[in-house]
Amino acid sequence: KFVVVLQDGKADLASVLGVTFAEALGYIDLPRTVCTLDGVPVLASLGRYGPYLKYHNKFVSLPPQHDVLTVGEEVAVRIVTEGIINKKGLARGVIAELGEVDNSMVTVRDGRFGTYLNWKKVNAKLPLEYSDSPSEIPFDRAWSLIEEKASSAKHAPKKSVAGKHNKSKAAPPGDLPPKPKRSMSSYLFFCREHRAEASARGASLGEISKELARRWADTDAASRGPYEDRAAAAKAEHGRAVAEWREACDRAVAAGAGGA
Repeated sequence: KFVVVLQDGKADLASVLGVTFAEALGYIDLPRTVCTLDGVPVLASLGRYGPYLKYHNKFVSLPPQHDVLTVGEEVAVRIVTEGIINKKGLARGVIAELGEVDNSMVTVRDGRFGTYLNWKKVNAKLPLEYSDSPSEIPFDRAWSLIEEKASSAKHAPKKSVAGKHNKSKAAPPGDLPPKPKRSMSSYLFFCREHRAEASARGASLGEISKELARRWADTDAASRGPYEDRAAAAKAEHGRAVAEWREACDRAVAAGAGGA
């Protein structure tokens, strides 16, 4: 229960609860009907994990940039469409599937701390410009973020055990050369070649990514051969580049140790 302090006959809720009197009344009246969609009300309310929208007895979190008391029909319909209606058949927490790489789907997911990108065990932050429409992020952009995250996690320095210090693992002075970017997979070579054809109908970026994933799935082994050959060649070249990069890093470490 809240204790309301009265000043001059009015409730000073701003100082007691940190909200205005009008906002307090709005919270008391929740849930509120934002609009109707196909004859079914879209409700906005507050729950244990924060503000949400409800439609057909299903729920979707309301992004933090929107207020549960003021969110309008246009925004609510878009969030419900992406988070509930178009989510049918997807795994729990998955907002959209962007495309498949190495037999694993790159997805946009709704997590406890916000929306993010996922591929296998790699999670990457979704850019802010796609917070209102996460399924619209281009597959190439999403995959580059996944690659950057995977690379940084793989080469991050391991925490040392307390009491055991290894001076040879200390970071050398100066900047190390940048690590070569990951080589393209056969699927990405396929996408680069077929993207223009898949986008000819003027579809959204999310729909283009799904169409490319569908076409790749329908491509037989023989037709995939040229793309796999290109991917193998790119992987071999990447291996040589990584070997040269490691040698350059070793030289930089040795130079730093010698100057210490």
